[in-house]
Amino acid sequence: MNKPNQWENDNEFHPIIFYDGVCGLCNKFVDLVLKFDHKRTFRYAPLQGDTAGKYNINPDQSNPEFWSLIYVDENSKSYKSNAAINILSALGGVFGIAKFLVYIPESVRNWCYELVAKHRYRLFGTLQSCRIPKEGEHSLMLP
Repeated sequence: MNKPNQWENDNEFHPIIFYDGVCGLCNKFVDLVLKFDHKRTFRYAPLQGDTAGKYNINPDQSNPEFWSLIYVDENSKSYKSNAAINILSALGGVFGIAKFLVYIPESVRNWCYELVAKHRYRLFGTLQSCRIPKEGEHSLMLP
């Protein structure tokens, strides 16, 4: 049986970016990564979707302000600022400089992350439903 982020004919593992599907900021982040992921390395799944359940990622539905960006690669899961750093570093190019953010203490990075996360709906808005894939993206989006 294939892992949820593998194609039927593809044995390659694709890292998954789990994001809040109704968050305007989270969707803009996914748009940014999609734009610069020329190798189509990543797969994307909303925290509200079936794939999140398959990976035992079950955010507290009653309190979305604590939801986190989650990045799953072959070796581990990373959360909050670590997830963002790992994603941007994996993108490479100009985004590779993000790896230097690890020199900022994790507690400071996550405090900043949580501050934005707490106010993201008010600052960036919400969507009525999870992101609808654009043409050519369907194969990258997991349920």
